[in-house]
Amino acid sequence: MNNRRSLKENLTISNKQRFSIRKFSIGVASVMLGTTLYFMGGVGPSIVHADSVQEQSVQTPKLDTNSAQASSDTSSAEQTSSQNQTSSAQNSQKAVSNASANTKSTDSKTQTSDQVANATTDKKSASQADNASATNSKTQDNKKVVSDANRAKSTANDAQTKSAQQTAKSDAANSNTLVVQQTKKLTGNAKLNKLVDSKAQTDTKTDSNYSVTDNYPEGLMNYLPSDFNNKQEYAFEWLRNKNKNNIILTTNRTGDGEVYVYLDGKKVGTLAQNSSQTLDVTRRDIWGYDHSKNIGTVYNDDYAGIVQSNGYLLNIIYSSHAKDVDNAGSSYSTVSFFVPHKITQTVTYKDSKGNVIDSLTHTQDGLTGQSYTTGLPSGSDYVRSGEYLDNITNNGSGLISEFHDGYTCTKDYHDGVSVTFTENDSEKTGTGTMDYVIYYGGEVVQRGSLAYGQSTNYTNDSGRYTIVNPYVPQTTNIVYQYKKLGNVVNIDPKGKTTTPYANDTNDPTKVEPINVPSIPGYTTLVNGKTVSDKTIMPADPGQDTTITYLAHAQKASVTYVDDKTGKTLKVDNLKGVTNAKSGYTTKAAIDTYTGLGYTLVSDDTNGKEVVFDNDDAVDQAFTVHLSHGTITVTPENPGKPGEPVDPDNPDGPKYPDGTDEYQVKRTGTQTIHYVGAGDKTPADNKQTFVFTREITFDDVTGKIISVTPWNVQSHTFGKVDTPVIPGYHADKAVAGGATVTPDDLNMVIIVTYAPDGGSGDNPGSNGGGDQGTTPTPEPVPEPTPSPDDQPDTTLPSDNNTDKDVEKDKQDKNYETRTYQKC
Repeated sequence: MNNRRSLKENLTISNKQRFSIRKFSIGVASVMLGTTLYFMGGVGPSIVHADSVQEQSVQTPKLDTNSAQASSDTSSAEQTSSQNQTSSAQNSQKAVSNASANTKSTDSKTQTSDQVANATTDKKSASQADNASATNSKTQDNKKVVSDANRAKSTANDAQTKSAQQTAKSDAANSNTLVVQQTKKLTGNAKLNKLVDSKAQTDTKTDSNYSVTDNYPEGLMNYLPSDFNNKQEYAFEWLRNKNKNNIILTTNRTGDGEVYVYLDGKKVGTLAQNSSQTLDVTRRDIWGYDHSKNIGTVYNDDYAGIVQSNGYLLNIIYSSHAKDVDNAGSSYSTVSFFVPHKITQTVTYKDSKGNVIDSLTHTQDGLTGQSYTTGLPSGSDYVRSGEYLDNITNNGSGLISEFHDGYTCTKDYHDGVSVTFTENDSEKTGTGTMDYVIYYGGEVVQRGSLAYGQSTNYTNDSGRYTIVNPYVPQTTNIVYQYKKLGNVVNIDPKGKTTTPYANDTNDPTKVEPINVPSIPGYTTLVNGKTVSDKTIMPADPGQDTTITYLAHAQKASVTYVDDKTGKTLKVDNLKGVTNAKSGYTTKAAIDTYTGLGYTLVSDDTNGKEVVFDNDDAVDQAFTVHLSHGTITVTPENPGKPGEPVDPDNPDGPKYPDGTDEYQVKRTGTQTIHYVGAGDKTPADNKQTFVFTREITFDDVTGKIISVTPWNVQSHTFGKVDTPVIPGYHADKAVAGGATVTPDDLNMVIIVTYAPDGGSGDNPGSNGGGDQGTTPTPEPVPEPTPSPDDQPDTTLPSDNNTDKDVEKDKQDKNYETRTYQKC
């Protein structure tokens, strides 16, 4: 351990020397400033402002003069806050003081380790997190104004808005609790996470049909403490640096502008307005020592602020203001944000002449970026004679936003750069257009105009800034517009009449159905289309409906029904006019179905061409009933599974499995096999018996529907006397009498001969070669079936319609009971 510590101290001394020599190339003032920062608080203050990382192609004498830690031979992500804010020596001295004040104190071991790690310039020993090569990444070192807004600084401009409906209001009174439902789908990686059990507290002065909900992306809650109170706090910004640290900012749902800072699932700070919070993580060096490492700073200004990285570029995962916040993974050294305001949303109703209907005005409160619904107006209070509400679904939902024409907000980067936005809507530029002015050191350096969703860049000695239009689609004030109702224009044989629509008594968006008179001998047309209903609903309450009359049109249908299953095979719909021929007969369809195994039961058309009738009340309906044909296979006409029943109709029904000859005809055999007498051995004695039955299957489905019993269940063959061979005696005097069944077809009985001269105990022998007539009985051996002496499968019962079993190909070796003659 002592040797290890000694080595570390030696490295520290060496690194300090190289650090001093390198800085000497910049200037004496820079060396003094760097040395002062090093001894006052380690290198912590020097890496607070990673947002000032310079691209290698932007090395200028001005950058060298004003960068206390930049050099021509290396890119450094470690700069003091003074280097980000000004280029003067006086401001640099002021930044040293500010940086020291913001540096967290650590014990001597931690300070020493941080000094060693940050003073070392040898690329082989520098840690990846502190490596200045961050400036060489594909993503440029940007500072970004994400799509947010500054509510507090817009108060003076509210009086100048173009209409009273564009004024944002806040009201902390009459607070109710509304259910939070995450329903909005964000683009890219920002998928929604449903927080079923969470509830958001928002102020409202409306009925239960109005709601305000959060739009958290998927995974956000995984980086907040398990006891995070979503009822009290609202998460509005989620950043992730290149070291995979997750930074989440929340604010009170009361909209007081206070910001809570969460780092990797832990609450690390509470920021009142105009305050800051450093972001520190613990790192372990190569010697096993833990050090507190500063990775950035959060500044909360007046409903606006920035997150300033310290060498670890930031990705925007979610922002309540930003548009397409994932932006293909762009990385930034500084990310600006706007703290959501509590907005009072006004819902106003205007009559068809443009006058505000005060009695119908509603308000509800929410935070910037939340989704809202205003509910669908219903009930008699919203019904106005001769008028209807138009396009209420267009206004029924959206995002809470404090923006309106004339709105102004300012973003301060805390490095001498600030941006002021002013909303300037017009027909030419569109809603959400922002005029912007960029200040540096109090002087205007760039100005212009950005449409909604657009951005621009500004570059100075500190780096490049991406300026994004912060507009959130304006929803502060919603106007529901009434319009005049249309008319019913009735043109019949008597003339033309025009009648205004009648209001629906409970739905302000609808009218009462229109009565459509029917005239015998005429077909009714509404707006040029035929209708059969007595009443219709206008597609657009603001447009006229024209009713005219033409000669009757007729409809007919022919339905083909499978009586076996009760299912409809198909329906042919026909259209024509009264008494006209349709040109349709059922012949073609019936021929097709009979070719598939169906049989015709009945045909309502009687095979004739369909002719339309003159009945306007009921459409003609014809039905063709079909059933399933059947086929029976017999021993004389067995099936051939897989082959067509009708060879001339190869696409027609096929013989199913289980209908082959073996399933309807099986031959049983008894074979008496003689052995042992050489060339005198008799030939086999073989007897046969044929089992038969019939199988019927459905010609449409191919399913077996019936199987008859076999003609007999078993058959017993006769017995045969064993032939006498001189000089031999047999082991059986009589053989045979075996019984076969359809499942046990083949029986083999073996009769064995042996030469005479034995003891006389064999059947058919008296001991001297003569065939005696009084042999003594010998024990009768019982047949011992071999393991294979069983059928491979068994046939199903007579009522079983499954596939028949395979043929039993195992012969049976059967011994009959034998007796000696007495």
